[in-house]
Amino acid sequence: MNTFELVATAQHVSKYEEQIVQRKIVSIPFRNLVLAAYLYMVIPILIFFLAWLKWYIGIPMAGMIITALYFLTKREYTGDYALVLPLRTLVLGVFALAIFLWLTGQGGFFFQYSDNHWRNALFFDLVEYDWPLIYPQTQNALVYYFLHWLVPAIIGKAASSMMVARIALYVWTLIGVVLVVFLLASVLNANTKRKFALLVFVFFAWSGINIIGGMISNIFGLIDFDLDTFGWWTNFILDGQGYAYMFRSNCDQLASVYNQTIAPWLAIALLVNKPKSSTFVFLAACVFAYSPLPFIGIAAIMIFYFVYELIHCNGKNEILALFQKPFTIYNIIALITIVPVFFLFYTCNIAATTGAGGKPFGFHIPISEFSWKSILILLLFYMLQFGVYDLLVYKGFKNDPLFIFMTVCMCVVPLFKLGTMGDFCWNVSVPFFFLLMMYCVKYIFLHVKIEGSETDAILKVRKPVIGIAFCLSLSLLNPLSQIGFGFKIAYQEKTFDLMCRGVIETFADKSLDDVYMINYLLPNYGETAFFKYIAK
Repeated sequence: MNTFELVATAQHVSKYEEQIVQRKIVSIPFRNLVLAAYLYMVIPILIFFLAWLKWYIGIPMAGMIITALYFLTKREYTGDYALVLPLRTLVLGVFALAIFLWLTGQGGFFFQYSDNHWRNALFFDLVEYDWPLIYPQTQNALVYYFLHWLVPAIIGKAASSMMVARIALYVWTLIGVVLVVFLLASVLNANTKRKFALLVFVFFAWSGINIIGGMISNIFGLIDFDLDTFGWWTNFILDGQGYAYMFRSNCDQLASVYNQTIAPWLAIALLVNKPKSSTFVFLAACVFAYSPLPFIGIAAIMIFYFVYELIHCNGKNEILALFQKPFTIYNIIALITIVPVFFLFYTCNIAATTGAGGKPFGFHIPISEFSWKSILILLLFYMLQFGVYDLLVYKGFKNDPLFIFMTVCMCVVPLFKLGTMGDFCWNVSVPFFFLLMMYCVKYIFLHVKIEGSETDAILKVRKPVIGIAFCLSLSLLNPLSQIGFGFKIAYQEKTFDLMCRGVIETFADKSLDDVYMINYLLPNYGETAFFKYIAK
């Protein structure tokens, strides 16, 4: 059973709605949304190939990827499904998403959190310096997950304006967010204005129940409770061990790690709707190019689908057919272009092999250091981050193996760590936590019914839906607190132009004396396989 399979249903509207929106209904074919989503991911990849690789490597590879995308969308998405909603509903939805994105600090036109000091410096350098980006002052190469900035950076270069680049970044990110929500609306069958509005609201509100965790941590003196602190209520050291467990809220994803966020969101919507191994490699490769850690989560779901189908094969012929499915032209092209190029590029990064800050992959809390306090904190994190949601929708999806697999993965991911920070937990969890949001929305749609006329409607809901609504009202406090803190800073500074600058303006004059620079800079780049053999 595929919980998120597209359902072709006629749109039901009241007579009142028919009068209001007559001739103003918009139908967006699902295939067009899929093509737009893939183009959104592929265009920066093509730019990278043309700007970073030798011309006789980059141009043929770019042509191959375009060919692969053409055949993928033509062969794999042939249905007549469409997102059908009133034009007014879609316009209001886009407007709401635009306001939300502004409030996350995108482009620096509102308060930004500290991670953006480094992201803004990187973005500025992409606009100011030639590509491939080799700093002439130090001869260090920039090696990072910067695909999301390439389109805005090109626009900024063309206009010779950093302000234009900032506006382009905001618009480019907004396009991605709109595509994500429109794909979710199709996959979740949000085919009425009420359902679409609810989907947009949940997208805004989605987070763990951090307010309760923050209160508990504050009571025990582990954190100072404030608008910008309770959302990360495990950010403390206890008995010599740092915890810092976190699954990011949607708001925090867009505020802090937007460059690694939108591609996995698009991928999870595309994947669970049509889990076919004939597209797995191409889709996974696109995610890998943007964000290697969320790629791990996407790859795990793909492996699950493949193994699940293998288990249910009847006989030798079905098994052989299953193993033949991945050998499509688009999967093969992605495997010989996107995968090796970005594998070579990212493995140039010293942090990829030694871990950020020089600490390799291992347990988040060493087994020898695990205590009853560690277990209690972990269990509390499980419950407040995803466990309550899981329990509320469990009856509706207990027979869905993907739901069970997702839950197991969310339990496992926080146990591990890569580097000195918690990036493994924070980023590998992205596909799973976003998928849980989709399950919650689907559950609400299945168990909320509105009966009666426009003026005399009766709302019928199941008890778990009330529980989900209560949890979402608490989780909403997380993005509201971030936004509220932003307004507080804007009031103090008397401006909304609060782009993070000053801590680091550029990477051009930085060296590896600062251990955290290994996340971004590569010395002696000419000795690496990427720069020696395939880069310009």
